[in-house]
Amino acid sequence: MVERKIKEASYEDILEASIGNIRKEIIINSPAPGIRMEFSKAIGNVMESVASDTPLGNPTAYLAMTMEVFIQLASKSLVATASINPRLLQKYGDISEERIDLLRRDIEEYMLKIAIGVFKKNILQDHISLSEFIAEKQKEQT
Repeated sequence: MVERKIKEASYEDILEASIGNIRKEIIINSPAPGIRMEFSKAIGNVMESVASDTPLGNPTAYLAMTMEVFIQLASKSLVATASINPRLLQKYGDISEERIDLLRRDIEEYMLKIAIGVFKKNILQDHISLSEFIAEKQKEQT
């Protein structure tokens, strides 16, 4: 029954359902805010530690390395998340390997657009926060 429905569905319907399922899972099973804050704080501590342990007080190369590692982790998470529904569809539906691969790529592209938007928003917020912090420090010094 499921196999026949999947076979008869258009590619666009399968893609839309897969993305919808990912959204639903993220909303329903999202970690509690406290867990998210703890995780964020731990990552922030790693960043501070890397920056403060750099030779000659120049953290640029070390912070760049840290960003590269975080981006690699984000990439692996995105690819893994995008592959869950296509693997299930392949297991329970009669879908070709090529179609599954295309579905994974389209889900990855969709998720990448969201990730880029979130990244830009966070950079803007951090830029504003840093500007306010610098202005406050300059006031204290005068």
